[in-house]
Amino acid sequence: MEKKISFRKTVVSAMFIALLSILPSTNLHAQQITAADGTVIVGTRVFTMLIPNYDRMAPNDYTVMVRKEPTAKSAKVMEIHFLEGLSNAVLLADATAKWVNVGGYKKQGYSNSYYLQNHTWYNGGGQTLLVADGLVPVYVESMADPEDVDQYSNPLCYIQRGTVIADVFEETDHDYVLKTVHTDLLIPKTSPVKKVAQ
Repeated sequence: MEKKISFRKTVVSAMFIALLSILPSTNLHAQQITAADGTVIVGTRVFTMLIPNYDRMAPNDYTVMVRKEPTAKSAKVMEIHFLEGLSNAVLLADATAKWVNVGGYKKQGYSNSYYLQNHTWYNGGGQTLLVADGLVPVYVESMADPEDVDQYSNPLCYIQRGTVIADVFEETDHDYVLKTVHTDLLIPKTSPVKKVAQ
């Protein structure tokens, strides 16, 4: 069961600023998805975020190393940091039973899957797919303050064109909402996103 970590607002803000300085590229776990009209979305990738398995991590050390090769002796490429159940890295592909191929901002490598879980907002059961029709920014709800006119200045990550974003989502007047345990991800409706019947 995932542990819930509590942070003071000031600490959360500072950690998000640090996290946003290493914005992840989008992941994307390959699948073949067919739209309702029978069209196969060729080369489909599904937005897949890495999330922590807190039960397997040392107390107060919620980081996971990303290495150049799938071995603990390989050089470190970057670290995966976690906050509010989200991370600064995404799943690219399974590598071995123990190691997964992960990506961060302009970097990729391998992490020990023992410490990681992953989450997508696609399960094949929704009636409508959200598909990126260009480079789509993703924001964290706690960073999007309705009182702040510059609320969407710091994306958590970007989703590449042709990627299936979700078929499980909610909508507000301004955003598509991807729900998570701790906070929500927001995709502005002004983004290049198209809806495809599934």
